[in-house]
Amino acid sequence: MEFNFLRFWNLLKRDFLLGYKKDIIVFAIFAFVNGIFFAQKFSYLGNMFIAIEMYVLLGFRIFMEYHKKLSRSNILLLPVSNLERYLSVFMRAFIYYPIMIIITIPIGAIIMKPILYLLTSDQTSSITDILFFAKDSIVRGLNTFSTYYVFIFALFFGSIFYKKLAGLKFPLLMNVIMTFSAIVLKWLFIAFFGEWGLFIIGISVDSTDFIINDAFIHTTLIVVSLILLFLAYLRLTEEQA
Repeated sequence: MEFNFLRFWNLLKRDFLLGYKKDIIVFAIFAFVNGIFFAQKFSYLGNMFIAIEMYVLLGFRIFMEYHKKLSRSNILLLPVSNLERYLSVFMRAFIYYPIMIIITIPIGAIIMKPILYLLTSDQTSSITDILFFAKDSIVRGLNTFSTYYVFIFALFFGSIFYKKLAGLKFPLLMNVIMTFSAIVLKWLFIAFFGEWGLFIIGISVDSTDFIINDAFIHTTLIVVSLILLFLAYLRLTEEQA
């Protein structure tokens, strides 16, 4: 079944209407948490919680409809293509969720500002400060995404691979894989090329910690990210099997 924009748009609306009540609760909590930190000029802590919020959404909410047999049957029996199902989840993960998190920052901070002032009598951030902190957090968030995008895409893949409790299971698996791969990569290059071979990818030989040059890292991460996104699509298509 080929991609159809109207059918895809209807699928997006369906997914939104099915989850908007829980989304309201989740983002209300996020607005409360973000509001506390950004209203008190603790934007550095707020940035940390924004990363945690994205982790919670991708690790525990993104593929919820595939968790239970009945809801999984409902989504799989819809007259839509696998590509449309995949893009619907992809847009929710990387467009809808980030935008909603960003919106909770100024809204939460503006709401919490007078409440915190009444409770503590301390001077809180001005509205101008709050908007500045919100803008700063957006920039920081984009920088964080551009730096750690491979981990975000990995968590996205892990969510469809594990479904339930993916936010706990997949990071543990990734930690084991990364540690093992780093050790194997280093000793493979030593075995095949000797110590000179490590310089091919820029690995420092003078310490137990090794550093890989930026070009090799970025190329590898882009390839890995594309593979993870493709594997997530394949895993989604397997749901119909």
